[in-house]
Amino acid sequence: MSEKTVRKIFIVILIFLPLQYILVGILGYYKAEPWPAFVFPGFKNVYQIQDHYLIRETRFEFYNPQGEKITSIQPYRFFPELPRSQIAGLMRSLFPAQKELEEFSPRAKEFFYENSKKVAGQDVGRMEIVHSVDFLESGGDNLVADSTKRELIGVIDFTK
Repeated sequence: MSEKTVRKIFIVILIFLPLQYILVGILGYYKAEPWPAFVFPGFKNVYQIQDHYLIRETRFEFYNPQGEKITSIQPYRFFPELPRSQIAGLMRSLFPAQKELEEFSPRAKEFFYENSKKVAGQDVGRMEIVHSVDFLESGGDNLVADSTKRELIGVIDFTK
């Protein structure tokens, strides 16, 4: 490509980009943006109301076949191959209610069982999905725990 051709392409682009920007601005002002805006995933997990704070968290709790608690982890550690930004959507779609947990295929249950054993480091009898909300209040420079509300979303029993 000759230098003259490169210069012409560069000038056309320099003229085209501002025109395109103006066109989008005019369309956005009078009608709507011609394409959807990029939507960031929900990052806010700590809500502040005056001097009080709410921290929402979902955890996987593992119990051995005798019913004793082994460990508790956050979902991103159970699904390490997934990007963290996708975990919230996965949790909403996979674990909306206990009914859906009971409808998992045998292959899905096998996946959860094998992953649970790997994470817990021993045999697992059941896995509970628990949503908790921690309420904290400001006590000067520190946050003081007020209370915790726990809601059991579902149980996957591996002994059945």
